[in-house]
Amino acid sequence: MLCSGRLGQLSKSDIETQEFLQNFDSNSAPVAFTGEEREEWLRQLRGVAVSSDAFTQLSFGVLLDELCKDGSLQSFVEKAFVPSKPALLPRAHFIALPSIQKWFRTTQDETGGVTLNYSHLSNFGDAIVPLEFTPLSTASATDQDGDYFQRAEVPFYMFLEWTKSATLETSERLYLAQASFARLPEALRMDLPTPEIVAQSGTGDVYDTNIWMGIPPTYSPLHRDPNPNLFVQLAGHKIVRILPPEMGDKIFVQVRTALGRSGSAVFRGEDMMKGQEKRLLEDQVWNDTSAPDEAGEVGYEAHVGRGDGLFIPKGWWHSVKGVGEGITASVNWWFR
Repeated sequence: MLCSGRLGQLSKSDIETQEFLQNFDSNSAPVAFTGEEREEWLRQLRGVAVSSDAFTQLSFGVLLDELCKDGSLQSFVEKAFVPSKPALLPRAHFIALPSIQKWFRTTQDETGGVTLNYSHLSNFGDAIVPLEFTPLSTASATDQDGDYFQRAEVPFYMFLEWTKSATLETSERLYLAQASFARLPEALRMDLPTPEIVAQSGTGDVYDTNIWMGIPPTYSPLHRDPNPNLFVQLAGHKIVRILPPEMGDKIFVQVRTALGRSGSAVFRGEDMMKGQEKRLLEDQVWNDTSAPDEAGEVGYEAHVGRGDGLFIPKGWWHSVKGVGEGITASVNWWFR
């Protein structure tokens, strides 16, 4: 059902390339990058073909890779922020964020995955973070036996220790979900400077900043945000499906009505994270069998990797899945 997009061409100005090269000067390049990896990112800046398949429409409509392919503030404001259109920023647009360089390490095995930089992050093990405890979801899980969801505030070191042995098949899952930036230690906050498009697109008011970390599969159910959202992938890979407000409203109401419920649900509350509502919402968004509705509205899909950024406008519904090997981690800024 997914359509392939067209091949686009990225070009970077000399100034942008120069600034990036300064960030990755040979004397200051982080240990996290191998020499080959560093050269690969620099090669991308010099102008390479980037597939717009990364942001593929579910049925038809404007190819969203057309919106902000130069990554400039002016382009973002005019083509995404003001008209409230979802947009994928150029590949690896945020790769120079200090958190990407300092919090993660590339594994040396054949998977080429990413793991946490334990020697650095263990210094903050006493920080209190929100962890979600869930069972590993299976396609055959159609009843509620063993279905549970619990959220608790615990020391960060508990999550760090769990990730050292967890795999894709680990039955009990931990997800560091929606950890408020304001509650992080100052040294970690310094690794996440506010991006220009967040600070200068609107009033400069940042409503909240949150960290998300886990080992795939991770999942955020269909929901919408009360403010514009810049979503940046720090490590690993995620798939995001995005629906226009009216289309998302319709799906959400249909699911709630089918379950005899009304009103809105608490984001990441028990109704959303376990039981029939979770399964019905997931099926509606991810089963790839739904067609455009009668009004011809469409949904979109974005695949994001390390350093990629995605803009989700206020009121647009979206659901997120972490996929692949190793750690997946993201940060989002809600702003106005």
